[in-house]
Amino acid sequence: MAFLDIFSEFVETLQKSLKVFSRKNGKLVRSVILIFLLLISILLVANIFSVKPYLADFVFKLSTILLSPSSVDFANLLIPIKYDLRIIATIEWINAVASSTTSLLFATATILSSSAAHRGKDLHLRHLVSCVVKLWKRPFVTFFYTTLLDLGYVLFVLTFVAPFVLIFEHELTMHFVLPILILIPIALLYFYLAVVWTLAIVVSVLEEKSGIEALGKAGQIVRGLKLKGFLLKLFFGALYCALLILLRMTNERQSVGTKLCVFLLFVNSICFLKMFSLIAYTVFYHECMKMHGEEVSEIQGSMEYTETGSTDTPLITAKNIA
Repeated sequence: MAFLDIFSEFVETLQKSLKVFSRKNGKLVRSVILIFLLLISILLVANIFSVKPYLADFVFKLSTILLSPSSVDFANLLIPIKYDLRIIATIEWINAVASSTTSLLFATATILSSSAAHRGKDLHLRHLVSCVVKLWKRPFVTFFYTTLLDLGYVLFVLTFVAPFVLIFEHELTMHFVLPILILIPIALLYFYLAVVWTLAIVVSVLEEKSGIEALGKAGQIVRGLKLKGFLLKLFFGALYCALLILLRMTNERQSVGTKLCVFLLFVNSICFLKMFSLIAYTVFYHECMKMHGEEVSEIQGSMEYTETGSTDTPLITAKNIA
């Protein structure tokens, strides 16, 4: 298949993903994303204001020790500094767990609702909540495996990049060779590998598979469409980079309130892109299933995956998730 044909199909997939918002159940998709953005904003603001006094106190005490490192000051401030660090670590851990849990649940809800909207099927809020409650373990297990793969890739990259940075510390190397010849190929390879990892999350929500099994099914159905999935990853990766560049271009002399608003806007934009990428990969999942002779149908509240043009028993059935 010519690259222009693949690019045309990639654009068509994005168009189908955008149409999800305006199709049947599109209102439910929009509501899920808006509630998610609201909760993430609340968690972010709560984390900032809860950790701010302890962080300020920690910085003040640490600077006091560094400016006058006498044994008396060190002994008197060491215990309070350790207390501040303990409180900061606890707050950040609670925020990380709450944010991760919220993201996982709403990612599951987004995949389910966008799948129904893409197929033009009815899906009510109560049914969606019931599905999320019953299905969350599968995407959680798959997310655990994909996180391990992410960490493994990062460690693999650091093993080769770190010695290069230490050996070649020339300015030209750091500003030209490293980004162009090393970091860009590393990012492109990651996007290529992450196609299966992201598709596995969708598989774990829409099928009775999780972990290694979901990764295997994702790798199976993406055959022949890997380049289109790579273009999707590349597209959203470019948007993430554009947002980071815009954030760095903001004026550092702005007031605290303005900085908070800008940061909230940035985080909400990143979260929206994350959810929209899941919608795009849900549409991509249906395209992969259709290409391999499988399609999704909904019968009496159950999601079934059947062979196109076949009267045999469904391949995969997720029964009674309503």
